[in-house]
Amino acid sequence: MNRVFLISALLLLAACSARLSLAIPQGSPVRVVRESTEVLLQPSQPSYRQLQAWLAQNQGGWSQVYATNPNGGVLVSSGDLHLQFVDSAAFVITKEGMFTKPVKASDYAFLASEAGT
Repeated sequence: MNRVFLISALLLLAACSARLSLAIPQGSPVRVVRESTEVLLQPSQPSYRQLQAWLAQNQGGWSQVYATNPNGGVLVSSGDLHLQFVDSAAFVITKEGMFTKPVKASDYAFLASEAGT
């Protein structure tokens, strides 16, 4: 319950909507961490391509937040790409700051299953 409240509060504190250029560096593996499980997605894997498609479809609708991102969830990183999925929110850390947008858990379920949960 506290996590949902925290995410809701972060979303309410968010500034205006932003468009971000999110992409996996070409040919680079993607590190996916959930709890104590870590996997590396390779470009040949279906989950890698699903993540690329998700990133392409989610360039807009991000709101900047000025708070610390919550703990846990699914962490995704490759090069300068740093994403975190927690419950009904996605967070991305860029050189310009941290941004968030609402998501459904089903949007990133393929990543959670890759990490063994």
